[in-house]
This record gives sequence, C-alpha cells and structure tokens, in this order.
Amino acid sequence: MKERERQVEEAKKLFKDCEYKEALVIYDELFADKSLKNSKDDWKEYMVCLRERLRYHDSIKIAESILEKYKNDEDALLNLCICNGKQQRHREAIDFYEQILKEIPEYKKNIGYYAYLNDRVGDVERAEQKYQESFLYEPDNIWNISHYAMLLQKIGKNEKAITIYEKAIKETPKDTWLIKKFLILYGEINGKEKVYDYYKKLIEQDQKNYNLYINFAEYALSNQDINTAKKILSLIKIENVPLVLQIILGFYHCFIYIIKENNSCFSEGIKVMQSKREQYNAYIHRDFSALEDYTSKYFNNVQKIRFKELLGILEERG
Repeated sequence: MKERERQVEEAKKLFKDCEYKEALVIYDELFADKSLKNSKDDWKEYMVCLRERLRYHDSIKIAESILEKYKNDEDALLNLCICNGKQQRHREAIDFYEQILKEIPEYKKNIGYYAYLNDRVGDVERAEQKYQESFLYEPDNIWNISHYAMLLQKIGKNEKAITIYEKAIKETPKDTWLIKKFLILYGEINGKEKVYDYYKKLIEQDQKNYNLYINFAEYALSNQDINTAKKILSLIKIENVPLVLQIILGFYHCFIYIIKENNSCFSEGIKVMQSKREQYNAYIHRDFSALEDYTSKYFNNVQKIRFKELLGILEERG
C-alpha cells in the first residue's frame, strides 16, 4: 500500500505540473486494478490526463461514470463538452457546457472554448461576446486570442485579425497550427506566393518540424496547386517521423489520389493507413477545415464519399 500511495503522490505532482503524459502512465497502472478504490478527485485527474493525451473515448467513459454518482458535476460535464468538441460534435459539446450554466450561471471556466463552439455552429454574435468575456478572466490565454483572431477574420475584420494573430505568434512562435491559420489570411491579402516564401523560410529555420511541411502542402492543395503539395510532401522521409505523423502523411497522399481520381492508388494508400492505424489507438487530432472547404467546392459525390472514408480511418478506436 505504501508503494501505491507513493505512486498516487507522484501522479498528482505530475498532474499539477501539467505533465499529463507521465502522469497518465502511472494512472493507467493504478486504475488497472479494479479491486482497489480510488477517490473522486483521482478519477477526475485520470479523466483529464486521458483527455489531454487525446484518449477521448476513455475520458468520456469516466466522465459518464462520475455523473452517474454525482449528477451535474461541473468537472465531468466540462470534460464531456471538451471531448465532444474536439471530435467535431460541436452542438453536443455546447449542450454539456450549458448544463453547467443552468446550475452555475456565473461559471467562466473555459468560456473561451464555449465561444469557439458557438462560432462552429454559426452563432457568431454570441461567440464574439463570449470571447470578450474570456479576456476579462484570462487576458493572456493564447488559445482564446488566436481563435478570436480567426473569428474576426471570418467576419471580415481582417486588419484587426492580423494584429491579434501576430500578437499570438510572438508569444508562441512554434505553434504550427496558429501559423497555418495566420497564413491563410496573410495569403488572402498578399497572395499565395508570399505564403510559399513564408513557409520556405520557416522550414529553413526548423527543418525537422514536419508539421510545417504538411501545413505548407495543405495550403498548396487548398489553392489547387497539386504539384507543389506533392513536392513538399516528398521532402518528408517517412522513416523519420513518428507513427501518428506517418498516418497523417498517408492521409494527404490519399487526398491527392482522390483529387486525381486515382482509385487504385487510393485503395492501396488507405490499406496502408488502416494497417498503421491499428497500431495507434488514440484519437488523431487534426484541423482539416481547409480540405473540407476544398471538398465542398470541387469534389463530386464519389470524391466526397472517398473523403468521408478517409476521415473514418482517423476515428478513435474504442
């Protein structure tokens, strides 16, 4: 029992320091023994660690178990909100957050994420209002700041959006997702060749940051520049990247096969992806909004079915 107590203390310290990966290793071991009792707080910390490591399916199960015993527990409801939102179930996520607000009208935790969810379902006015509220409580939250910039871009306030993007990038210069979003707007103002130059410079400075290559290729695809996308993707040596990036790289190659209507290469590519996916059972989080826009504009019905099949490979294994 002393060893178990030591493990619990170690996990709690790691959790407090936001070392979720290391904490989860310990919690997985602790919770594997079903004969031992764990406190409500222990379950909640385990739930959050699972969520932060993208194991949404497992995290949701724990949240639901907590709610069976403790109705309207705000931490469990918030977890369900975030896990559903991360898996693109935005309306369900909003419902969970609003369950909290019914019990605690003054609740402000993760209100920036609630703003984002409202944006995703088309309630732009409410989203802007909630982002403004979030800055009163978390003025330095880069996630809120960057998503507010995205909202401003969406409603045409481009000059203000650029300023806010640049502020966020200055604080987190290695955030490739943020850079990707900024460069979409930058390209609308300055043209795609300026974006290409921007990506090339970033890659020169950080040659092993493979997300930069993938985002560069995605931007080229969204501009119907398939040759540039293929060239950039070919620079990534698959043996040099972790399994999850191998799967994502396969995704983009398969997307090109869909564009080219090369069904034989698509079928072979998706088999390889499926084989690798079976070795990686966590949720794969990736923003494919640019590709979704592309499919809505340019894909025929058969291509849309292929794209849906491709997305299905990335779904979490329960």
